[in-house]
Amino acid sequence: MLRNSIKYFSTLFIIIFVSSCATVDLSKTPPLKESPITEAEKATSLAYYHFSRAQLFENEEKTDSAIEEYKLALNYDTDSPVLRIYLAIIYIKKGLIQDAIHQCQSVISSHPEYSPAHLLLGGLYSTTGNEHAAINEYETVVKIDPKSKEAYFFLSALYLKVKEHEKSISSLKRLLEIDPDSAMGNYYLGRVYAEIKFFKEAEKYYHKALILKPDFGAALIELGTIYEFQGENKEAIETYEKILKIDPSDASVLTRLGHLYIKQEKPDKAIEKFEMLKKLDINNKDVGIKIGLIYLEQKKYEEAIKEFNLILGVDPDFHKARHYLAVVYEEKGELERAIEEFKKVPSDSDFFPDSQINIGYILEGKQKNSKKAIEVIKEAIEKKGGDVKLYEFLASLFEKNRDYENSIETLKKALELKPDDINLHYNLGILYDKAGNIEKGIEEMREVLKLDPKNANALNYIGYNYADKDIDLDEAERLIKKALEIKSEDGYITDSLGWVYYKKGKIDEAIKELEKAIKLVPKDPIIAEHLGDAYLKNSKKDRALAMYEKALKLDPDKKLLKEKIKMIKESK
Repeated sequence: MLRNSIKYFSTLFIIIFVSSCATVDLSKTPPLKESPITEAEKATSLAYYHFSRAQLFENEEKTDSAIEEYKLALNYDTDSPVLRIYLAIIYIKKGLIQDAIHQCQSVISSHPEYSPAHLLLGGLYSTTGNEHAAINEYETVVKIDPKSKEAYFFLSALYLKVKEHEKSISSLKRLLEIDPDSAMGNYYLGRVYAEIKFFKEAEKYYHKALILKPDFGAALIELGTIYEFQGENKEAIETYEKILKIDPSDASVLTRLGHLYIKQEKPDKAIEKFEMLKKLDINNKDVGIKIGLIYLEQKKYEEAIKEFNLILGVDPDFHKARHYLAVVYEEKGELERAIEEFKKVPSDSDFFPDSQINIGYILEGKQKNSKKAIEVIKEAIEKKGGDVKLYEFLASLFEKNRDYENSIETLKKALELKPDDINLHYNLGILYDKAGNIEKGIEEMREVLKLDPKNANALNYIGYNYADKDIDLDEAERLIKKALEIKSEDGYITDSLGWVYYKKGKIDEAIKELEKAIKLVPKDPIIAEHLGDAYLKNSKKDRALAMYEKALKLDPDKKLLKEKIKMIKESK
């Protein structure tokens, strides 16, 4: 009989925990390195002959011929579990998963204690998404062979996949009882703890894995990731630097280090890592962009220009580089050159809207040519065929010119493109407010609340206007208090509550809230005026006068404040 253990069988399903959903790539089964025939005298010569031919065909990657030879061998040795497992494996290589499952089941029906069949069947069930059946097979393996390290690995992976974390941990701990010096076992246990955010436990097991195997790159990566996730950037950097000593060409680690050095405000170190990354792939234009942006942040304009021009020299149509080159010229104060570069970004580019908006900023903000800015953005909208960003910016230009009618109509066009955008509805409400149409403003804020019932600013807007216009003071109080539950330390919302109390005649409560509001927002003229009104209502004229004078400094053109100050002074 062809009976022998398959020494290298376990290599079929070595699980790599690339993610919590571990999978087995059945298409990459390695060839068996050891013949199962050590008791050839028990096998018929014909079975051995066909088995040998099957092995030859398999080595030549003639899988169909190999399958036929394994079948012929089974005709002469029908009770051989090993032959059926070999046949199952070649079925796997062919992608005939159900045929492979059938062979494993045939072995188990006649040899229920043959653990390699359960192990292989578990892998097949796992691959076909039948996790619970796979778990049953692996549990059977550990009952047959309590020291099967492979089975514990697979059980842990599957329990992790089905979110049974305690069982996943238990499986790996059983493995470590068998083999406490298993670097892989400690590593995977760290992975499970990381999955459930038990980071200190994860760190402990990663460190154990690294003691056993100091150059264990995967453990170092995971340890660095945990440090990074917890904001322990110094420790993350130290860990990633260790990886680079093992593999200086690890692109993902170089990228992480570059970003971490930026966070640590070490731009030169970041550039060093990105330059190393660029040497690995000279065609990686995004790395050049990162280097250029760091130079821009450092105000090293010539270096930034050089970096972006290097990219454009290779690919003149890389619009991202063109856009940022223009930004450098803008920051440098070469505004005409900046506009020239922004104009080179075509309308079909993702960077076209931002480039046109930058031109608008230059014209309106730096060259004080609002009319020209509006013309440019209108033309950009025609070229692009409508764009939310461009409509928003055009609306802001009209708003700055106090042309609220055109600003409102422009923002409506943006909403046609993005009808469920909360910010667009909110900004439209504010525009209606500035145009004096409070009812339409409230209507838009109600649209905001349909999309986001916990939008504190919309709740406050409606509540404040109800109070200010004496529409419904109880509803105003309810809405504002709801807003404060969401943003308890917001000075403007606190002012609204104080104003409701003022309107209700609860002056002491009003003063309490308004004093809190002025501490939160000390330079807002309306809050100062509200507090002055409350002090005056409470006959605290000196305090009222101080608040009115403060408000007037912040808003010198408000006639009503001047009248209130005059009234108090004349009454003394």
